[in-house]
Amino acid sequence: KGTSTIDGIALLVATIKSFLDRGDECPFVLAATHFHDILRQRLLEQSDMLKFWTMDSIMEDANADELVCLYQLRPGTSLSSHARNVAIAAGIPRKIVERGEEASALLRRGLPVGRLHAARHDAIVQQCMDLSAEFLACDLDAISDLRGFVAKITRDVAPSL
Repeated sequence: KGTSTIDGIALLVATIKSFLDRGDECPFVLAATHFHDILRQRLLEQSDMLKFWTMDSIMEDANADELVCLYQLRPGTSLSSHARNVAIAAGIPRKIVERGEEASALLRRGLPVGRLHAARHDAIVQQCMDLSAEFLACDLDAISDLRGFVAKITRDVAPSL
């Protein structure tokens, strides 16, 4: 199943706080996460016992497709997962990457992510509703009505699906 983002963030923050609350008895813990909201929303209080490190990388500019991973651990944080760059490097079609960016932008703004091709989907649903109404209007005792209905579906509807 998987954990929701909010639940995952809450669990990680609570776990880290629990360790920090141990003071001198706090174990050495290495935690890696893609929950950038922990940093953006400052969900963890400053502490001498808490350090942030990140893997270094460079890009020519913010819109560049080429991400160069330097494989160097350095103090600091990263507020980007570089998902776009990783997806492109992995060969994911640009159309899918662009849809992912669009969905991500909508979610960040708290807006719903609509279906792809919603207009086409809605047209197909309407066509099915119309066909259902036509079928229900057929005289089931008159074979010509049924043959006409099946011919219409075969000729007009099936090729468009």
